[in-house]
Amino acid sequence: MEEYLERKKDLLDEIKKIAIPNSTINELISIHKEILTKKESVLNVKTYKNYLRLIENSESTTDDCEVKHIESELICPFQQIKIATPFRNHCNHVYEREGLEKYVNGRNIKCPVLGCHAIVKLK
Repeated sequence: MEEYLERKKDLLDEIKKIAIPNSTINELISIHKEILTKKESVLNVKTYKNYLRLIENSESTTDDCEVKHIESELICPFQQIKIATPFRNHCNHVYEREGLEKYVNGRNIKCPVLGCHAIVKLK
């Protein structure tokens, strides 16, 4: 870590020598060098280092995970009600048949699922 910060300071000195004398650039370089030398730098903060150590030393918790069956009800994207009599469109989206028949009533209706542009066809 210290080597990295020293290398960064050296590079800033080289840039300062090469760059056209410009007070803004020199000021920015000085500020950047000051930040690198401060002990409060994020890379040097004890809490941050402890956090990284904890992450590296932690064991995978995937062994402790347990998948449980979650029962969910299908909701019709047209009517926002529980599907009792399902109807699957050719785009594979499922709707409540009874309400859909009334809603479509011979019209060309697009599937209401976001990103799907299929026409709902009752057959």
